[in-house]
Formats: sequence, structure tokens, C-alpha cells
Amino acid sequence: MPSPASSSRRSRKGKGKDVASPADFTTQWWCSAVDAGAATGLFPELVLATWGIDTGWGAAQGMLDCHALLGIVCHGGHWHGPDAWPCTLCNPTLCFYCYPDFDTFLRDFAAVLGDVTYDVVRVQSTAEGQAEALANQTGFAGAPPNPEYLASLLAAMATIRSFNPFCPEPPPPPSVQIPSLVAMLVGAGLVYTSASLLIRARKGGL
Repeated sequence: MPSPASSSRRSRKGKGKDVASPADFTTQWWCSAVDAGAATGLFPELVLATWGIDTGWGAAQGMLDCHALLGIVCHGGHWHGPDAWPCTLCNPTLCFYCYPDFDTFLRDFAAVLGDVTYDVVRVQSTAEGQAEALANQTGFAGAPPNPEYLASLLAAMATIRSFNPFCPEPPPPPSVQIPSLVAMLVGAGLVYTSASLLIRARKGGL
């Protein structure tokens, strides 16, 4: 299982610019895949592989215009209710959700892949094992099982790994210098104490 990662540690969302190569796509979306993997229990290279395959590594402009990195099928309407997102991204057989922004898509992706339906995928201990379980999952992303999908996932993950993607850590937020503050307070206390003793000593001598 991938280790959990906090999305608050790093600001790293892709911006949806036009990309159409595995290298550019990986650079743009790797950090979002790390966050999505932490939210769903999937390995980030598997998450990014599904996105890369579905968007043609960013070449499917219609999907990017809909802020969708994976086609999430509309099942007889809106799975989040009638006032959710429109099902306007269609091919001859299926319609998919369009989202107002990529953050909304990423939340929906985490909700879909976080469902108990995909527990059989999450329990796998390797990305390859998860890919096999996902490829065998009936109706993943609304599509029928595809015997060629596993080979595509494995090839995409190998491509992603070849780029050695990483997410840079941001600089730490400014913090109060506690030791210096304590030293100042202690020093002020010592000065006050010394002054009080001196005053008392002088009074006692009078």
C-alpha cells in the first residue's frame, strides 16, 4: 500500500495547460496523483497511469476542457444528485461528467475510487498487483473489462517511473523563535528581580 501523504504539505496542483507527452503530463500531474493516491489507497503511478491512458497523456482536449483526467460515467443522471455536474462529455456510447475545475474532479475521483467496490484493489501490496485488480474490476470508469487494459497500465506505469517524478517540499512556514523569546523573557525577569532586590536592600539600609 502507498504511504499516506498530506495534501496540505505541498501545493502542487496541475493547472490544466496543454500537454500531449508522457514527460510533460507526468511533470504536471504527478503531485496531484500523489494526493489522489493518499486519498484512495492507490499507488500514485497507477493513478497517473489511468489518467494518462484516458487523456492520451493530455492530448484529449475535450477532457481537459471538462477538467476531467478520467472519464467518470454518468449512470442515469448525476451520481451526486440532480444539481451536480453536467453529463456533456460524450462518445457514441457513454457520457461523462464535466467539472467546473480540476479540484472538483480530484475530489470526485477520490470519492469514486475510495468506494468499497475498490477494496479488492487497495489490498494489493504492489502497484502491479493493484493494476491487475483494477483491470479485472468490472465497470471501472464505466467501461467493460478490457483484457488489454492491464498491459496498457503496466506500460504507462513503467513510462512514469522512468521520469523519476517527485514533489518538492515547500519551505517551512515562518515560526516564532521560541528559544530567543524565552531568553528575552527570562532576561527581563532577572532584571526585574535584581532591581527589586536592590530597591529592597536600599530601603533596608535606610
